[in-house]
Amino acid sequence: MGRDEARQSKKRYHHGDLKASLIVAALAGLDANGEVPTMRGLAGVLSVSRAAAYRHFSDRSDLMAHVTARCFDEMICEIDAAVDLDELMIEQHRRACAAYLSYGVRYASRYDLMFGRDTLMHENAVARQARDQAFSKLIAMAGDTGADDPELLALTVWSTLHGGVDLLRRAHLPVTNQPEPAAVIQAVLNVAVQTLWPEG
Repeated sequence: MGRDEARQSKKRYHHGDLKASLIVAALAGLDANGEVPTMRGLAGVLSVSRAAAYRHFSDRSDLMAHVTARCFDEMICEIDAAVDLDELMIEQHRRACAAYLSYGVRYASRYDLMFGRDTLMHENAVARQARDQAFSKLIAMAGDTGADDPELLALTVWSTLHGGVDLLRRAHLPVTNQPEPAAVIQAVLNVAVQTLWPEG
């Protein structure tokens, strides 16, 4: 999300959707600067009063929670769009895992917000519900395999993917020969899919 979308947000809020416009502008700021802007900063971007912004979010933490929820919703949409329901289940899972990796690498600041704010998750039901909904999809994937403990399997796969995102975002790995990103992605996907489908 960039400046064009932020400008479109600025235009749209006049039609009564200031809350959505604040979230869009906050995402643009997050992508550009690595952090969610202040309420004062967003009000300036959208040319509204701070009072108008605070009618929709109690404070910056509340705004961050809604931005986090938006990020999870977008990631779920990308995963759903990547999956071809006509394919074998194992291939559907491979595509879903690949979409997760892609989102985490492309939107580093969003990913950090989604998974680096334990206090936010604890205190705000909006962010927590979005995270839990995303994890429920992974649990469902694990359940598709007939696993005895889908939650534990989902956690194992999630840790693999989460570690994969972290590795892919590092410029230099502690190995002699630096692997190409595509090779890392393939290796992580293989481990994740084999964890889900050990007999596949």
